Formats: sequence, C-alpha cells, structure tokens
Amino acid sequence: MENRVKTILVIKLSSLGDIIHTLPVAWALKDIYQDAHLTWMVNASYRGLLEICPAIHEVLFFERNKKNGIFRSLLSILRLIGKIRREKFDLVIDLQGLLRSGLIGWLSGGKKVLGLESAREGSRWLYDIKVPVPKKKSIHAVDRYLLIPEYLGWTGSPRFQIKIQPDEDRFIDGFLKAEKARTYLPLIGIHPVARWKTKVWSLNNFARLADLISATEKFQLVLLGSEEDQKQIIQMIHMMKYSPVIATGKFNLKQLTAFLKRSSLLITTDSGPMHLAAAMESPLLAIFGATDQRKTGPYKMENDVIFKNIQCRPCLKRTCLNSGYPMECMERITPEEVFERFKKKFHL
Repeated sequence: MENRVKTILVIKLSSLGDIIHTLPVAWALKDIYQDAHLTWMVNASYRGLLEICPAIHEVLFFERNKKNGIFRSLLSILRLIGKIRREKFDLVIDLQGLLRSGLIGWLSGGKKVLGLESAREGSRWLYDIKVPVPKKKSIHAVDRYLLIPEYLGWTGSPRFQIKIQPDEDRFIDGFLKAEKARTYLPLIGIHPVARWKTKVWSLNNFARLADLISATEKFQLVLLGSEEDQKQIIQMIHMMKYSPVIATGKFNLKQLTAFLKRSSLLITTDSGPMHLAAAMESPLLAIFGATDQRKTGPYKMENDVIFKNIQCRPCLKRTCLNSGYPMECMERITPEEVFERFKKKFHL
C-alpha cells in the first residue's frame, strides 16, 4: 500500500483540543508516505491551526453556521464531497469518528477508508478498514489516534511541530505595546473559561488567584478567551483588585499560538488553549474537574494538572450530578493551593 499512496484525506472537523490531539497523525503519515499530498478537512473556524502545521499541504473547510439552515449546510457538504470525489484520494482517514464524518469518508470515492473501530454513531460500518483499539482504561487521546498510523506501519515518536509565522509574532509585539504591558516581566496567561460547566473553576477563584499573583509585582497577567467569553471576563475583572492585560476576543488561533509560545506560564481549565500550550511544550497549570487527565489532559504533562480525588470524579458529564456538594471536584481546589503550585514553578 505504501508505494501506491500519493494522496491522503484526513477528516477531523472539530473541536480545537481534539484537532490538536490529531496533529501527530499528520506527521506520522508524512513519515510513512513521504511523497504523498496530505489534505485535511476541518470546520472553518479551526482552519488557522492547520495552516501552521507544515505536514499538511491543503486544508478543506466548510462553514458550520447554524444560521445557514439545514438545506444550505447540506448543500455546502455536498459541494465539498463533489470536490473530494474529483480528487480520487488513495487513502481517506476518518479521525472524527461520527456519522457525518463517516458518511463523508464513505462518499469520498477514496480507494481505502480507515477509521478506529471505537468510532460512534455507526460510522465504523462505513470504513473499509477498522483499526483495533486496545481496551485500556487510560489511553490518551493522542495515542489513540496514533493507532491508525501504527496500523499502517509507523514506529516513530509523536510530534506536533506547529510553526509560528513572523506576522503573528509581530502582531503580539504590537498588541502588548498598545496595551502598555510590562513585557520585561514574565507573561502569565490566564484562560478562565470552558465550554462544559463541569470544567469551570469559578470566576471568583480565578480572580482571587490573579490577585495573589499580581500582588507579587513580578509578573504580567494576560486574560485570554474568545469573543464569546468577554462577558465572563468582565465579571472576573470586577472581582479583582489589580488590572491585567485583556486579550479576550483579540487573538485568532495563529496569534494565540504565538502568544502561548512566548508566555512563561498558562493557567487554564481543560480547554483548547491548554492543549495548544501542551503541543508547543509551553509551561502550564491545568485545573481539572469532571474530565480525565489521563485521557484528555495536556499530553505528556500530567504532573502539571491540579485535581481532587473524589468518588464521583472523573464523571465525564457536562452537568454535575453531585446534589450534595455541586461541583465538589472543582470547588475543593482553592486559589491558595493553585498559587502554591504557581510559586513552585518560579521558585518563589
């Protein structure tokens, strides 16, 4: 199969953290099929991340916009499938593992369609080859995705290798200057938001932690988040005594990557920026609640995760079911405890 594979399509549509987990697959495929052209299909909002991964030659995307309605969304997908079929890919790999991605792979016209046997929503029945998944309780997502290139003969070491562009570095320079950031101090990024309620450490806790760090007068804090997070960030700022630099909604994915690369530490919930920092081996402290750091924590940085061993954790639920002590897994983690871990990072 190796000599015949000249074109490869990888389907991984979302989300940010999951896409980051799959980047080592791109490099592994490059190791196996050195002359092959690798195309990646992704939701449009994550396009920027793939454009700074040199192992990927082309990015296909579609706008996943709820305002478009079912018909226009379907039309967009059909156009993409038409383009894919014209390419006649030698190898199609579904890393999303859901019905929609499975259907795209099945309709692609690819000579071979691969996916993990653990794929959901019946998608695995649409593959030509189902790659076995060992029944390990704690296999990390990165290692699980790498089962596919391993099946194809890859024996290397995982790598992410995201390449930061000079334009993005210049943007960060300009942003910090405009915000009058004290760049002579170590930059500390704080990402206090999460998409699941059960991944959230309270804004009050984050505000208290930010003030403890600011009171040392040895660091420059920068608050991160998307445009959708601005309301929560404003609430957090109102709880604080000190004024941080506010970058919420001001960085795209490429710019966020450039910022995280130069930051001295990221303090974060279980989130996409956490995985991005881990991929670049940037220092971090991650606060975990409902999710399992062994499976979806920062890759190879498990010692940088703060969590509590309580009976119902990890529950992997989006809504807390602990009626006796709601969000106990997160609320038992105190700002002072995180600050102590922070101080150890900087030998304070």
